[in-house]
Amino acid sequence: MRLNFLLTILVAIFMSGCATIKPENIRYNGEKRIYEYKVDKRNSLSLRNEYQQLIDTNNFDQFKNELEAIKNRYPFSKRLENDNLLKRSDFELSTLYAAINQSILAGDYPKAIREANQLAKIYPDAYKFSDCYYLKGYAYEKSGISDSAKILYGNFLKYSGQKFSSRFRGYREKDPNDREFIGERNYAAGYLLKQKDIHPTRFNIMKPKFYFGSFQPGYTLNSEDLARKSSGMLTVLFGMDLSNEMTSGIQYYHKLNERLNINPKFSYSQNMKEFSLATPFQVYRSDNNNFGIKFTPYLSYLSIDSLKIDDEKYPLKEGFFNFGARLSFGYYPVQNFAIGAYYQYNFYNESNKFQSSKTKIEIWLKNEYDVSLYYNIYKGFSLKTGVKNNDLVAGIFWSGWEVLYDISTPGLILRVDMY
Repeated sequence: MRLNFLLTILVAIFMSGCATIKPENIRYNGEKRIYEYKVDKRNSLSLRNEYQQLIDTNNFDQFKNELEAIKNRYPFSKRLENDNLLKRSDFELSTLYAAINQSILAGDYPKAIREANQLAKIYPDAYKFSDCYYLKGYAYEKSGISDSAKILYGNFLKYSGQKFSSRFRGYREKDPNDREFIGERNYAAGYLLKQKDIHPTRFNIMKPKFYFGSFQPGYTLNSEDLARKSSGMLTVLFGMDLSNEMTSGIQYYHKLNERLNINPKFSYSQNMKEFSLATPFQVYRSDNNNFGIKFTPYLSYLSIDSLKIDDEKYPLKEGFFNFGARLSFGYYPVQNFAIGAYYQYNFYNESNKFQSSKTKIEIWLKNEYDVSLYYNIYKGFSLKTGVKNNDLVAGIFWSGWEVLYDISTPGLILRVDMY
């Protein structure tokens, strides 16, 4: 089973239906002027009432009555954005959102309004989970249509809970601490109060991006697969050891920066133990995330008590170091499909075998290659089919987990690799 940080688990539970919330964890955010639910020390969620309105000082008392009526069973699934399902339209949404910003920067406000209307037709919830109301209101304001601008700024303050929709892939973390979003709320509120000393936030040129699956060939960890403000993933692993017996363990993947990561791992079976450390490095990733190159050197120590060969067990009581590297490439022609390939070289391989100092047994690991197609359905979850070491395989890929069926040489392949 895969383990994630507590917040990820909590949000998954919330979004699967209703969850009981603690009223004492509801806090007023003075900068945003709305009430939020504090999930942990670093993360809070915007709250909404049954009419999808954000909770502020004007409707807080009614919201408390609503919570009491439903016994604090808050319907997170209906009031949080669900972005786990990947859609081909995600890239189209990002393209339109980028076009709105570009049109505003160019001073073509009627075009910005048309693009905002088109985006809302594809994804009506964009008004709740992005600042499209604000962008559209600003375009009306600059067009001299103040009545429409007032309505849209009012709706922005009432309904819009964040600057970037999570379906604008690659932009979830682009407004740290919601600074730009807070600036937009201040401007909208100031406009409605007819303040003269307010200034709009800066509009930026955006590049639409593809979502890429964590640990797929060519890619390291995608931060969007984690809870906000998290930088690592802990995973329980299962697989087969050199004796083809079940092994289990644990590994951790930590993102040091946009390029360099560390991946320590420990596994244990009845006959052997392995410690390893890999350092996945993002050599290249295109601006829109549709092409990536990853290089991963690794070092491992294998301690073997005994080794089973042709159903006969040989005592060994020996350990040895091994090292190698994996080079991988990934390409997304469209959002839901990826082509991935890798080659892994091991120092001890069929051409360079480790000779036991205590027995005549030779030990090696196969150099490995894989060329596959990935159909991405959910964030972190894909169907996979391709060629692995000359065999045709098919199955699932889930954030480093592979459960594959070997069609050429019938059998199940179960493994966990985060590099």
